[in-house]
Formats: sequence, structure tokens, C-alpha cells
Amino acid sequence: MAYNIYKWLIKNVEKKDRELLKGVIGFLMEEEKRLQQGFSLLGAVESNLEDFTDRIKRFLPPEEISRGVKKKQLLFVDDEKSWCVFFEETANLLGYDAESTTDPTKAIPLMEKKNPDLMVVDLKMPGLSGMKLIKEIRKRRKTQPLMIITGHPTSTLWEKANKLNVNSILLKPIRIRELRDNLALCLQKEKRLAYPRYKF
Repeated sequence: MAYNIYKWLIKNVEKKDRELLKGVIGFLMEEEKRLQQGFSLLGAVESNLEDFTDRIKRFLPPEEISRGVKKKQLLFVDDEKSWCVFFEETANLLGYDAESTTDPTKAIPLMEKKNPDLMVVDLKMPGLSGMKLIKEIRKRRKTQPLMIITGHPTSTLWEKANKLNVNSILLKPIRIRELRDNLALCLQKEKRLAYPRYKF
């Protein structure tokens, strides 16, 4: 739900104010917490977009807590621009330094230039699939932390990912708290390939 609302907003809000986009993420994170408690702020929000965005502004992120601490570098690879924007804004709000590309052929050069602490790779991409990209990454870096994201899981995905030493698999549509938890695990170089919501 969070991603679908966010995707709609960045397509329909004419002026893409960066602070407003951060506010959207903050708002949706609060919304997810309330949904777990059986209460939804969105249910009380009128359809008027202006009213909706005014409410969102209350959730703009606070000042950074970890000033002076080097942020972990993340690189997202997904052919859909809206997903890349969503990942970057969410990761930055969570305290990471995130970059993305919609072109999988640029992922290796970016990896070698940026030396990311974690790479997040979509599976289904034109030209170069996520699995082929991961194989190319492994030829160059055996221990590079990797996360797979996909909306098209297969029965053999877990086995293939395990052989390539992938740290985590996350299923679309992605929930912010799942992304947060999996990013933290991957950066600790732990594995969570059998995520509870990941079913074949």
C-alpha cells in the first residue's frame, strides 16, 4: 500500500519537492505502525490532494541523529524509475546514503566507483536480468553484500540466491519496515533468504 500511494503521488504531484517526498515516506511509515494497531490515518483523510499533502508535511524527518558518523553506502538497481525514487528517499530517511540506477549495465561500473556497502538488485530487468548481474558481481567481489527484490518469485530462486551468497530476498510490494529490517541485516552480513512473507 505504501509504495502504491507513493508511486501515485510522484506521478501526479506536478512539483516534486524533495522535502515533500521525504514527508510522504515519514507519513507512510507512521501509517504502517497505525495499521498494525487497527487504525488508519488514511481512512480519515479526504480525497483532496491539497488536504492530504498538508497532513503529510507534519511528518517531515527530524534533524539527523548521527552527525559526524559515516553513512553506509547503498546502491539500488531497478529498471523502474518510481521504485528507484522510492528506495532512495526511504533509505536516506533511514539514515543511509543511497544511489540508484535504472540501467543494470551501469551497475558494475557504479559498484567499482562507489564501493557500496550493500547492493539491492531487482530480478526482472530488460537487457540484463538481476540474476545475471549478480553473477557478474560475484566474479568481481565474492563477499559484496547483496539483496534481491522481486515481484516474480520462482521455486528455484532461494537455491540460486543461496549459491550466489545473497544475503536477503524481499518480495514486492515492499513494506517499509521490512526494507528497514533487511537493510540492517544485510549490512551486518547476515542472511535472511526465507523471509516470513516470502512464499512460493
